[in-house]
Amino acid sequence: MADSPLNSPADLRDLIIYDIHQWKTTAKSYEIYEQLCEVLEKEAISYVAYEYWFNRYLKENYYSSNNGRTYRVGDLQVCILADVIDGRSTENSYRDLCEAFGNDKIVKGVHHNRYDHYHFEALQHSLIMAERSVNTTLPDTYNDHDLTFSNLPEDVITEIVDRCDLKSYLNLRIVSHSLQTIVDRRPPPCTDIDIIVRDDYIQLKANKEILVDSCPIELTNFRHCSLYLIEKRVLRDLEALLKNPKLRLKSFRFDSNSSLHHTHWNNVMDVNTATRNYYMLFLKMLDSLNSKIHAEQCTIKSALEKHVKRILQCFKPGTLKKLELNHSCLMSEMNRIVKTDQWKLAKHLKLHGFIALSAENFIHFSTFDVQTISMNDLGRLCENLSQSINFESCNIETTDYLDIERIKNALTPRPSAAPGSYYIPNSNLVIQFSIGHSVNKIFIRKL
Repeated sequence: MADSPLNSPADLRDLIIYDIHQWKTTAKSYEIYEQLCEVLEKEAISYVAYEYWFNRYLKENYYSSNNGRTYRVGDLQVCILADVIDGRSTENSYRDLCEAFGNDKIVKGVHHNRYDHYHFEALQHSLIMAERSVNTTLPDTYNDHDLTFSNLPEDVITEIVDRCDLKSYLNLRIVSHSLQTIVDRRPPPCTDIDIIVRDDYIQLKANKEILVDSCPIELTNFRHCSLYLIEKRVLRDLEALLKNPKLRLKSFRFDSNSSLHHTHWNNVMDVNTATRNYYMLFLKMLDSLNSKIHAEQCTIKSALEKHVKRILQCFKPGTLKKLELNHSCLMSEMNRIVKTDQWKLAKHLKLHGFIALSAENFIHFSTFDVQTISMNDLGRLCENLSQSINFESCNIETTDYLDIERIKNALTPRPSAAPGSYYIPNSNLVIQFSIGHSVNKIFIRKL
């Protein structure tokens, strides 16, 4: 790569100082540093050594800020390349460099030119390395500079895309329109998506690893990290994944528990403005999907009750096997939810929130874990579950007084060898009772 940075201790210092201003941990900073060394084909120092320099420059930065001293910087090439490797946009890179080192330290036009240059070379380097791993018969004299995107066969690029991790997959999409077309025809390397929205932060996880976390971090002072990256880059990447009809998820989880769900829109504090904007943009993005999301499990927690059905209907019925709802919806809203195909064709259910639904809404599930089924419905539930070919077991929780003698009189069960466990006559079911301090439980299983 031309004009390769990271050739001097000053470059390492610039990189660490820049990461400190972005509130990155030592581990995250070292991860970017290792990727830099790999792209530049340089030997990386050990994590222990890097941690020493990180802590040293952290202290220097702290005392410099308190004493009003100005930090002298180089040309910041290493920081620009780090942003390229980290998948950040040109605008975000320039903005954060100015925040970290001052507007007078870098010219916008120079920054954009270098960013575009490094972006192309970094992506080309990743293609070359992936191509080498695909074609192990290449001779040692293989010339990197003769290989560009334009002369790679499409089947080779396709195989490279299939070997990419999620971050590389998403980065390749923004190289060119033609490459984006090829990438979008391949299944995304993503099996789990987890979105968490709170009053003061948004977190996006994919494949159980954090992609973006805007959680406020306290270092030398308290600051809320910008949500601009979420609305621009992350929403774009999330949309690219969910709109791909070949996406196959094992799980999808949306957890929104901010005060906007309990407060009138006009009275929400300013700190929630970006969060509220992201929440609504997310819903609009779901509405724009041309195909249903393939996911085996869907968890929706604390969304506005009027939006639970809206989110649920974006998933392909039948493919969705496990459903978990963590919210106390109004009965009118639950009556709409139980009529959806997603509910009717799911096999496993966890329903948190004290919602008294009719027993008929649960008999098609193999397993279910619910709160509050009317004791008057318990006999009818057992009769239906005994006849169901799908049913395996269920847990029922209730805060009501559990009148075991009344239940025994209604069901006339026979005691089993296990304490508190009974056989239900004329059925293949066993029922068990558990009395707690605040919550009572009923467990039913098929023999």
